[in-house]
Amino acid sequence: MKPDVNNAVLLRGREITRRWGGLVAVDKVSIELERGSVHAVIGTNGAGKSTLINILSGEIPPSGGSVELLGQDVTRWTQPKRARAGLGRSYQRNTIYPEFSVFENCRLAAQAAVQKPWAWWQNAQRCSSSTQAAHEAAAKAGLDALLERPAGLLSHGQKRQLEIAMCGHRARGAAARRAAGRHGRGGRPSACSRCWPSCAPSTPSCWWSTTWTRCSASPIASR
Repeated sequence: MKPDVNNAVLLRGREITRRWGGLVAVDKVSIELERGSVHAVIGTNGAGKSTLINILSGEIPPSGGSVELLGQDVTRWTQPKRARAGLGRSYQRNTIYPEFSVFENCRLAAQAAVQKPWAWWQNAQRCSSSTQAAHEAAAKAGLDALLERPAGLLSHGQKRQLEIAMCGHRARGAAARRAAGRHGRGGRPSACSRCWPSCAPSTPSCWWSTTWTRCSASPIASR
């Protein structure tokens, strides 16, 4: 079964359940992440938010239920396989190269997506495909005016935007590009998981944002 790139629902979970012995961390959660909308999963500490995101991204398997990516069942897929298919994950702690510029962070991510080990004698910085991809991702993430700034000097929100741009590169060429991340503290809900879409006309979805506007998720069983 081939992925349906025109599917309005990009990522779907059906009655996702996760148990550890007698502890039910996630209890029959169903969620649909739709193209062109913003979703948030909100709950108290220990409610199962991270567990749900871990299951959707493939980090841990569900005890029950299923996960679909562009209409294709990926429940048994590993995390690397889901990443290659276009599902990205951004964690609470930033994983950028602070000494490198914004542009070089994006370019390195693009280079990793399409590696050319046989071209070891070529200057990677002159690769036209990764350079163009870096400019496109930075623009979509709203960082095109900060390309030369060292990533370590960005604000926290801008660093999150940079991670989303880099995450999209790791899925470059796939049918969809997604990222799930978490809020830190400071004026926003703590330990919150979310997914960001922005409808780029040239691709099914390139996900990034610094805000979320509405919540769309089934209840998560609290511990």
